[in-house]
Amino acid sequence: MKKQYVITAWSGGCAVSVISIILAASVFAQAPEKDAPANRVRNVVVSKYAELPRLTYRMLQNDHDFLKGEKFQGAIYPVKILKMPAGLGKTAGADMRLVRATIANRKHSLYVIIPKNAAIRVSELARKKKVLSLVYTPVGVYGGLPLIKLIEESDDDPAGSISADFFKTGIAQYFPAPKDARWTIAVGKDIRLLEYEVSEILKGKARGIRRESIPGRPDSEKMTPFIVEYSANSITVSVEARDGMERPVLKSDVLIRGPLKNGTRWISAADGVERQREIISTNETVMAGEVEYRDLLVVKELSKLSSGGDSTYIAVTYYFYAPKVGFIGCKIDSAESANSIRSHAEISDWFMRRID
Repeated sequence: MKKQYVITAWSGGCAVSVISIILAASVFAQAPEKDAPANRVRNVVVSKYAELPRLTYRMLQNDHDFLKGEKFQGAIYPVKILKMPAGLGKTAGADMRLVRATIANRKHSLYVIIPKNAAIRVSELARKKKVLSLVYTPVGVYGGLPLIKLIEESDDDPAGSISADFFKTGIAQYFPAPKDARWTIAVGKDIRLLEYEVSEILKGKARGIRRESIPGRPDSEKMTPFIVEYSANSITVSVEARDGMERPVLKSDVLIRGPLKNGTRWISAADGVERQREIISTNETVMAGEVEYRDLLVVKELSKLSSGGDSTYIAVTYYFYAPKVGFIGCKIDSAESANSIRSHAEISDWFMRRID
């Protein structure tokens, strides 16, 4: 029975929080902390558009009808200003222009409808190969590519928006994600690998791609976008997932919440299961493989799960975060009662472990 508990704890614990990062099935990203300053959080500027959600490219392709009329924030690289095709005139409206652009990682293209009076500025951005941060609404698909309409510029310039020291102090040091950062997490005894790469830095957040693969099976590779959002008092990670109707959605979870001291608690509600999280140490020393990490932040997650019928059990996950390094792994345990749960020091095996 113990073995069954641990397997179930994996599906609902460490994997959910670090791989899937699930909160509620919604396309909306986490809003800023209510107690955060209006415009500045430590060394990072928080945009007034921070409450607007972001969409993945796949959402723009497949869910434009459902999302039409809603506001979203994003960043594109304009490529070329085009005359408005006759077939789009009615959809676009009077005095509008069409822009061919790429998304921030420059791997996918789309079309953007902009006002005529914005054409000179956007053309200049295209010439200088600079980013355009914008608030937009999905319109549909044109020429096989997503079509969106500019509502207003958001003035979110990714370059230099996060200071060089931002990831060296405060809460951000426990999950640093500077541009071009890479790290790899092994699940089990290299049963599965999760490779993270940060491709873009925005105000208060970082975006990138997670590659999930099974060693020895090249066909198993799966790529998923992820976002790390920072506030004065929390770190939230969001990834693309699928809802009950197999539609792509962004799902989010608060990994760390301040104040950074023993006893700080918060609730995670992944997949409808309430999980209680608590900081239990801020100065732990552990060995992960052959590497010793010091001054670790340790978060304990406790949940009560069903084992069939009226039977329940307690599942625990211990998450470890190293300053200026980030997530280094997690350990899991389960038992019929909370009193039988082992401390993390009594658990020798890592369920997930950083290997880079």
